[in-house]
Amino acid sequence: MSVEVEALRVTFRPLASPWAWRRSGLFAPPIEALRGISFTVRPGEIVALLGPNGAGKSTLLRALAGLNTPSGGAARVQGRVALGIADGRSFYLRLSALENLRLFGALCGAGRGEAARALARVGLAAEALTPARALSTGQLALLGLARALLGAPDVLLLDEISRGVDHAGRARLRALLQDEAAQARIILAATHQPDEALFQRGIVLQGGLITLDGPLRAALEGYQP
Repeated sequence: MSVEVEALRVTFRPLASPWAWRRSGLFAPPIEALRGISFTVRPGEIVALLGPNGAGKSTLLRALAGLNTPSGGAARVQGRVALGIADGRSFYLRLSALENLRLFGALCGAGRGEAARALARVGLAAEALTPARALSTGQLALLGLARALLGAPDVLLLDEISRGVDHAGRARLRALLQDEAAQARIILAATHQPDEALFQRGIVLQGGLITLDGPLRAALEGYQP
């Protein structure tokens, strides 16, 4: 079980504005989201992806999850992978928290009881019957983590999963992820607010390049937002 990224490049070719396209049919210049990055993550590691918006953090996680196709290089994941995102748009807002997890659990082959257990682990047991549209930003982030836990993945890829989460929720999140790492799982999380009691290592992305990879404290000291 490992995550191996080797000379990974991801380039997007967005369309130009509709007005420009109608006039000339030209495409906008390609955007190099990732520009040949390499690193490895081993079982039991909890790694923070740091960097400003647009640095390539989410693009990297999506490439590792198989959602973005590399333009060059490789993004290899050995083991079962799950992507956790703090975005309410990825849920069925009319369904309850529990119904959402049961639906996604059925798609990934999780047992019916796993949904309730995942909600309890992230501290949302009391909100099990609450429609997703009524959950706060922090609760939706935790629901995204609960969904990622379904099916006991080997690799957890988390994108801003602590966004809007209160102090008690962050403490629960820390304990949960430490428990996952103790079971030799890999955790790679994009975050703007890394918990120094949780993350052992930081990888700084800027402009699609890795500018620093090392202990979290060194990464934080070397990262200039």
